[in-house]
Amino acid sequence: AWVHDVALDAAGHPVIVYATFPTDSDHRYRYARWDGSRWTDRELVRAGRSMSIDPREPNYSGGITLDHEDPATLYLSRQVGGVFETEAWTTPDQGASWSSRPLTSGSARGNYRPISPRGQTGDSHDPVWMHGGYVHFTSYQTGLRTPIRTRDIADPSTVAWAPRRLDIFARDGQSGELLQKYYAGGWSRWRGFGLAPGGHPIGPPTVASWA
Repeated sequence: AWVHDVALDAAGHPVIVYATFPTDSDHRYRYARWDGSRWTDRELVRAGRSMSIDPREPNYSGGITLDHEDPATLYLSRQVGGVFETEAWTTPDQGASWSSRPLTSGSARGNYRPISPRGQTGDSHDPVWMHGGYVHFTSYQTGLRTPIRTRDIADPSTVAWAPRRLDIFARDGQSGELLQKYYAGGWSRWRGFGLAPGGHPIGPPTVASWA
């Protein structure tokens, strides 16, 4: 077996993702977690062969990593139609069942070793992975890719309406929706207020402070 990542859940219990190798062409990802009294260890999905085409590296799986802010979410790379694609997987019940969504599909070249950036959550969280041709750690033609899931923020305006609080109003550069977030010891998430009457995009917001 090959351990790919270890994280702690909200209770401080370890969660592990790793690969096993029934054969060199049949890698399998597993999800294990400690609940405070015992381990639960389940097979997650078949991953295909090694990402390396060098016969010296038969156990280089495409890769699997945990979201360290919430290890009920993970990111993995596996062969789909002969090409390595990346996916996001989420469990609502500590690994008993899963839902997944593709991060890449129909790729001409492989996508490998996704990682989950530490300290990022919500609409600022974008996983990163390696894309391109990979032969060996000394022979590769790869770059980094990430989905752009963060909002396209345009024309921000700031205002202080209360002590030790800062509010920001902006518009979504793609949808034209009015957005707001604030800082009061830590940043909130963006809150959407929708479009202008008649479904029209919001223009640059203007804010003011008064007493």
